[in-house]
Amino acid sequence: MAPLNDESLWPCCILLGRVLLPVSDQEPWRRDRRHERLRAWEIPVDEAERLMALFMALTVRTTARDKALSTTDLDSLPLQTVADATTTKTDIELLASLPNSHTTVREEQEAALLRLYARQGGQRSRWLFQLGIEVRRSLTVLIQRSQNEPATCGKLVRDAVEAGLDPRP
Repeated sequence: MAPLNDESLWPCCILLGRVLLPVSDQEPWRRDRRHERLRAWEIPVDEAERLMALFMALTVRTTARDKALSTTDLDSLPLQTVADATTTKTDIELLASLPNSHTTVREEQEAALLRLYARQGGQRSRWLFQLGIEVRRSLTVLIQRSQNEPATCGKLVRDAVEAGLDPRP
């Protein structure tokens, strides 16, 4: 099978990023605790959650490229592999995975913000590290929750559809 190309890969990654938090937040207290942690770190909640979606998308994309996955293989990519990559991939590796063009203004703004934070260093760079921890925490919830079926990217999308989520921009 041919490896994923950028045209088919990025939209899949964006979709996974957009559904991560809503699917992991089945219990409202999870969202509330995340918001408390973000406020304690002085990270604006709305901004943080948009960046977490992008962080997830970039991590999936980097992992898929590293493994030269085919289109059908992306569905079977274990969430544990993605979770591991959230703590092993550097900001530079993730930023290198950003596509050259974005399909929406929203994606473009989020990508610019992520680049800015990575370049600024200091507190903003620490924020990226903390957002990576939050993405990993959400993935861990999904992995632990998945008992009857392996926790994969495909299962995450199916869970989002079952929950009635519309991840389109």
